[in-house]
Amino acid sequence: MRIALIGGYRGLPAGLPGSAGGEAYQEQLALRLARRGHHVTAYNRNAYCRVSPGEPYEGVLRFALPSLPARSLATLSHSLLATIHVIRHDTGDLVQIHGMGGALWLPLLRTAGKHSVVMLGGSVDWLRPGWGPVARGVLRLAARSAGRWADALYVDNGPARELLQGYLRRPVHLIPTGAETWPNPGDDHLAAFGVEKGRYVFHASGLTAAKGIDTLVAAFALLRTDLDLVIAGPPLTRRNGNRPFVPENVRLHFVGHVSGEARRQLYAHAAVYVQPSLVEGSSPSLLAAMGCGVCPVVSDIPANLDVVGDAGVAFRVGDVEDLRSKLQWRLDHLEETRRLGTAAAARARALFDWEWVVDQFEALCRQLIKP
Repeated sequence: MRIALIGGYRGLPAGLPGSAGGEAYQEQLALRLARRGHHVTAYNRNAYCRVSPGEPYEGVLRFALPSLPARSLATLSHSLLATIHVIRHDTGDLVQIHGMGGALWLPLLRTAGKHSVVMLGGSVDWLRPGWGPVARGVLRLAARSAGRWADALYVDNGPARELLQGYLRRPVHLIPTGAETWPNPGDDHLAAFGVEKGRYVFHASGLTAAKGIDTLVAAFALLRTDLDLVIAGPPLTRRNGNRPFVPENVRLHFVGHVSGEARRQLYAHAAVYVQPSLVEGSSPSLLAAMGCGVCPVVSDIPANLDVVGDAGVAFRVGDVEDLRSKLQWRLDHLEETRRLGTAAAARARALFDWEWVVDQFEALCRQLIKP
C-alpha cells in the first residue's frame, strides 16, 4: 500500500526538541509499516525538522512544509499544505491523519479520490485545557468533518471510543498505542541528571496544561522521602504553563528535553512513574514506563485506567493529598512497588505490543483499499 501520514504531529524522527507523544506514535507506525514493504510518506513541519524533498528516514520518505507559528493554526495550516501536496504529487493512495485538526481538509482528499483513515487521538480534543472558544469550535468542526468524510476512524482507548461514537454517530475503531521497550539500556547517563538508579520518581511529557504537573510537584513536596523527582519535557514557558512553585527542600530536577539512550535510562531506572494528567489518551510515556517494568501511579481519568488496569495505582485527578498518600505508600514499600512494576511490564507485552498494533492498522487499511 502507498500511505501518506499528515496531521497533528511535527515530523520524523521523533525525539528532537519539541517532540512528544504524537511524534513517537507516528514514528513507530511509519517505520514498522515501511519494514513490511509499504510505501510510506511522512510530512514534517519546517520548524521541527527540515529535510530535502523525498529524503528517506529508515525507509520512510519525508517532505518538509511550512506551518503558521501560532499554536492554534500550526496543525491546520500544515495539514492543508500536506493535503495539497499529497494530491498534486500523488504520494499516497491512503492518507492517515493524526488528530482531529487535519481532518478539516478531508473533502479535498475525497474529491481527489484518496482514501482516508483518521486517528482521532485518545481524548476529545476540545475538552483539553488551554484551548479558547474559537479553537474549540474549529476542533468540533474538524471532528464533524472526520465523521462525514473519512473512510474510517479510530482511537487508542475505549473511553474515548464511546464518547466519540456517540458524538459522531458512526463506528469508531479501537487500535491501541504500542509500548516501547528497551532491553538493558544501561545507567551511565543518570549521573548527568544528578540521580541514581532506582532513587527517583519520574514523569515525562510535553508539559502542557493538561498534564497536571502542579499536582505532582505539590504532592512530592509533602512526601517523607530522600528520593528525587525528575521531570522531562520542553522548557516551561507561557505557552505550556509557568514553572510550579518548588519549596527549597524538594529535590526536583527539570531536565528539559531528553532523547536517545539518556531518555531510555530515565524510564528504565525510575522507582515510580507518575502520570498526573487532567486529560489524556493512551500516553506513549506511560506505556514506555510500563514496558520498562516501572510501577505507574496515575490520575483516575478513564484513559489512564484503561491503560494500567490492575497493574498500577490510581489517585483522584487533581487531588494533591490523595497523590501524596498513594505515592508515599509506594515509596515506603519498594519491594511491593517493584512487583507491581513487573505486572505492568507483563500487561504492556500482552496488550500493547507494537507489532500487533500495526497488524490492526494494516488490516483496517486493507479493508479500504481492495485489489
